[in-house]
Amino acid sequence: MSRARLRTAALILIGLLATMLPALSATKPGKSPDERRNLTAKDLNSLTWRSVGPANMGGRVSAIALVPGSRTSFYVGFGTGGVFKTENLGVTLTPVFDKSPLLSIGSIIVADAPPSWPGWAQEKKGDKPASGKEKPDPGKGKIVWVGTGEGNGRNS
Repeated sequence: MSRARLRTAALILIGLLATMLPALSATKPGKSPDERRNLTAKDLNSLTWRSVGPANMGGRVSAIALVPGSRTSFYVGFGTGGVFKTENLGVTLTPVFDKSPLLSIGSIIVADAPPSWPGWAQEKKGDKPASGKEKPDPGKGKIVWVGTGEGNGRNS
């Protein structure tokens, strides 16, 4: 943690303690609630520093790949597992790598199909998708390469 962040965190903690001191005064055992003692530094010794961020390292996006020729489609790979595709700028994501036995994703590359691509036989020119929008150029963004194994050890 940088000195500036540490100083800011310490100032926030001091401010919180200053506002909470009246509420944190403890009642002495065997005494009435009217007889209270002041909070001391010894009372705070059991408190420890901890990260305010997430307790686990899940949900890290490790790769994003745009589909050539489309302004609304892209793929997202997660360090904790899975590749997802969106065709509506990320409003919804569909898993496309669920049947793989591998978990972490390191990189994704999307490319246009070459002339020798066997999937050309399935491409029908002139067909419109169910959404009614014009079909993108055939072969655009049809090849997706996924590199498994995230290269960043724990990202911490």
